[in-house]
Order: sequence, then structure tokens, then C-alpha cells
Amino acid sequence: SVSWARPRDDGGSRVTGYYVERREVSTEKWVRHNKTHITTTMFNVTGLIPNAEYMFRVVAQNDIGQSEPGPASE
Repeated sequence: SVSWARPRDDGGSRVTGYYVERREVSTEKWVRHNKTHITTTMFNVTGLIPNAEYMFRVVAQNDIGQSEPGPASE
């Protein structure tokens, strides 16, 4: 599972959901994991390759649009 804190600044419009992006540490390509936004600040990530190392980051969605990705996990 991946979890995160709600953003401090929502740009004046309430956050309506999130997208989780992942990438294998050995690559530079980020892949959006969920196709539709989720409304909680926790996501059960499935379909990962055993013994592979991943990084994750989150994009927030509101009525204005999508945020820049948050900082990547370490």
C-alpha cells in the first residue's frame, strides 16, 4: 500500500481525487497506476514485479485540473 498526506494548498478548489504513478528504479518512465482517480489518501498497489524496486508519486485532481506530481517516494 501507498499512502500520502492531503496537499496543503489546493489552488482554491477542493481536491476531488488522486492518481498514483510508479516507476521501476532502473527506468526513467513514470506510469499512471490507476486509470480513474481515487478519493482516499491510500492505495493498494497491485501487479508489481516481485523483487523489483519501485518509486511512487501522487497527482491531485480538482475542478481546475491536475497538479504537478508530488515528490517521489524514496
